[in-house]
Amino acid sequence: MKKRILSLCLAFVLCIGCMLSSALADDPYGPRNSGFYIGMTLYSFDQPSSGDGWSYDGNYTMTLNGIQSTFGKNEYGVTSDQLQICNPSKDFTLVVKGDDNKIGYLNIIYSGGSSLRDSQRKAVTIKGGGTLQCSSVLLDKVTIQDTTVDAGSSFHCWGLTMASGMLKTSSFSLGMTEHSLKGLWNVTGGCIEVNDVDKTHTYSGVLRVDGMEEDLVRSVMNQFKDKSGQALEIEMNENIVYGGYYAFAKQSGSGEYALYAVYGAPPHTHTWGDWVITKQPTCGSAGLRTRTCSTCGVQNQETIPATGEHTPDGNTDPSKSTYCKICGILLKAGDGVIAFEDVRSTDYYFDAVQWAVENEITNGLSDTTFGPDASCTRAQIVTFLWRSAGSPAPKGSSNPFADVKSSDYYYDAVLWAVENGITSGTSDTRFGSDEACTRAQSMTFLYRAAGAPAVAGDSAFTDVASSAYYADAVQWALAEGVTSGTSASTFSPDSDCTRSQIVTFLYRAQ
Repeated sequence: MKKRILSLCLAFVLCIGCMLSSALADDPYGPRNSGFYIGMTLYSFDQPSSGDGWSYDGNYTMTLNGIQSTFGKNEYGVTSDQLQICNPSKDFTLVVKGDDNKIGYLNIIYSGGSSLRDSQRKAVTIKGGGTLQCSSVLLDKVTIQDTTVDAGSSFHCWGLTMASGMLKTSSFSLGMTEHSLKGLWNVTGGCIEVNDVDKTHTYSGVLRVDGMEEDLVRSVMNQFKDKSGQALEIEMNENIVYGGYYAFAKQSGSGEYALYAVYGAPPHTHTWGDWVITKQPTCGSAGLRTRTCSTCGVQNQETIPATGEHTPDGNTDPSKSTYCKICGILLKAGDGVIAFEDVRSTDYYFDAVQWAVENEITNGLSDTTFGPDASCTRAQIVTFLWRSAGSPAPKGSSNPFADVKSSDYYYDAVLWAVENGITSGTSDTRFGSDEACTRAQSMTFLYRAAGAPAVAGDSAFTDVASSAYYADAVQWALAEGVTSGTSASTFSPDSDCTRSQIVTFLYRAQ
């Protein structure tokens, strides 16, 4: 009899074991498909695909750039509004671009039920710098990088990694029953704001943390604060069914469950006042408008595009050029007049350029451009100086420089400059024809061409030492009105001399 009873017990245990084994091997309610759903449409993990505002690369990375809906309906009229990741074999990445991305329920799901190992669970990384708005989120391990996630009614994850970015939701929960929390809270920066504006979570509050370790659960809870920056009270509960702990947050001193919790610096929503134009736009220059936050006082500025509506200067002589009287830009060149699009009538070098072209000291870089900001070489500046002196022929033909050939356009100019003590080259055998000419060198050439007259007084510029070889030249130029420096106290001797600067120096020194 005993043997019969034992046999029956053993058979019963074996039957139960077989049933459990079958149940643990597969979840009859879990998804059989592998891929991701948008609405009711399933897409393969292995094939690139795309739709309105989204694209998938075929290798577990999806880019969202202006997606507005994940709503779908199948042939039977069943509807769904979700981005669902089904049975992934690798971690999944969402790259969020732009500030206008809207999806429904973002979740991950597996077949396998209770037989699913923790190592089989896959992480979802949300990055890209944009903003993603969801109705709710249910994921395993999540990483948020430099991205704003607005999770709507709830955000639940097993683990969270975050060093930057923003997470906003009405209810936040971390961890899973019967699972350790070790290594799953890696939040070192960014901000998590949990705000139940509609007060739908009064029964348990907006914050819950689960885990097998009481100290880890408490550590996570302690990192959240209320609106005033004060610590929240922790209601710690032991899970007597499955083991471990779960905790809720309460508002300090009130005993009520917290309806607001924040990790990191609480976000600030600006309350902007009206735009005020601080600089009026003109035809040729942009304007500026400013608004101020009434809460924190920070200012926000925007550029107002130039109007582009030029006003002619009233010239009626067809032989003269017409310019805008507001910004000075050339509107129409006079008959037979060389006029450049990059030289305005309001530019300090306008008259100098006209004089230089009329006296054939220099032409433009093209028929329509002068290139006022282009740097000049030593060969060019000596040539300009030579032409302004009337292009005199050199008295001799002795040429000490190996880098100056008789076929060079500046050959006569260099020989003339050497004969008149204007320059002696950068060495005994080299002139440095193609080297950029500095403002100090240019002013020295002009000064020597003027006969190097005696000067008096100390330099007005802090960057011109009295012992510098160009000190007298700069002092002479300042006294003669050839230059006023690059500021009230600087001459910038080592800066390259531009085409607009040298023609202005020559024009003023004549």
